Amino acid sequence: MAQAGKPKGGYRPGSGRKSKSEELKLAEKLEDASDEIIAMMKQMAMNGDKDMIKLYMGYMYGNPKVKTENETSMSVSGIELKDILRFGDEDSEDLFDEFDLN
Repeated sequence: MAQAGKPKGGYRPGSGRKSKSEELKLAEKLEDASDEIIAMMKQMAMNGDKDMIKLYMGYMYGNPKVKTENETSMSVSGIELKDILRFGDEDSEDLFDEFDLN
């Protein structure tokens, strides 16, 4: 619960996205040190830092594809629908006749 008198959201100093000019100023500051930062990151990766190795591999070769397998099971009156519905299978029409579902 929110305490009485405390605002819920709205403007707060320092919140929100920085202006484009502030982002450009930061980019300029980082550009001056970019060679040193890259050398440091390379050294960390060479010393076996797994996060730096992962970051390097992600930028150089891309992240691996994530595979997910989805399996849905549904039954009606004790009949598994996956046994009845086989899309693209010619035998599925015979199953409809067998269960008198037409």
